Amino acid sequence: MPNNVAGVILDVLAEAGVKTIYGVLGDAIFPLLDALARQNKIKYYAATHESGAAFMAYGEAKLTGRIAVCTATSGPGTVNLLNALAEAYYDRVPLLAITGQVETKKMGTNAKQFFHQQPLVKSFSTVSETVVNPQSLYPVLLFAVETAVAEKTVVHLSIPEDIFLQPLEVKKIMLMSSGKFTMADNYMDQIVDAINLVKSFMRPTIV
Repeated sequence: MPNNVAGVILDVLAEAGVKTIYGVLGDAIFPLLDALARQNKIKYYAATHESGAAFMAYGEAKLTGRIAVCTATSGPGTVNLLNALAEAYYDRVPLLAITGQVETKKMGTNAKQFFHQQPLVKSFSTVSETVVNPQSLYPVLLFAVETAVAEKTVVHLSIPEDIFLQPLEVKKIMLMSSGKFTMADNYMDQIVDAINLVKSFMRPTIV
C-alpha cells in the first residue's frame, strides 16, 4: 500500500471492519480507486450511477449495523449521492461518503465541477469536512468513523484530488475496547494512557 493519503484511508477503514466500498469512477476520486486496486482487504463495487452506489452502501449498513462506505467524484457525482444520504441520515444508518474535490489550487475558482460541497451535504450528515492538509486526514477520518458508528449517522469527507496523492505516514492504528479508534501518534500517547488508567478503576471520580 502506498504511504499516501489514499492508502491511509483504506488502512483505517479496513481496521474499522469495512469490507466493501461502492462508487463510480471519476477524475477527482481516481487516486483512491488506484489505491483500492493495490490492496486486497476491501472490495470495490462499481455502480453505473452514484445514487445506486450510495443506496447499496445504505442497504449494507441497514442490514448489518456496521458502517458502510460510498464514493463519488466532484461536481454532479457528489450531488447524485444526496437521495441515499438523506435516506440513511433519517433512518439512522452509519454511512461514510467520501467525495473527490478539484485540486486545492482550483478551489474557490470557476474551475469545472467545483462547488462548496459542505453547504449541500450538511443537511443530511452529522459530519461534513474538507481535508486540505494530509496531516489532518488521520484525526478527521477517525472522528468521522467514530461519529458514524456511535451515533448511527451519515458522515462525509471531501478530499481534493491532489491531497489523495500526498505522502502520509501513520505509525499504528489502534482500536479501543469500545470499538472506537485512538491515535497512536506521540502527542496522543498521554491521552490514551489517561483513558486506560481511568478505565482500570472501579469507581473513578474526576474533579
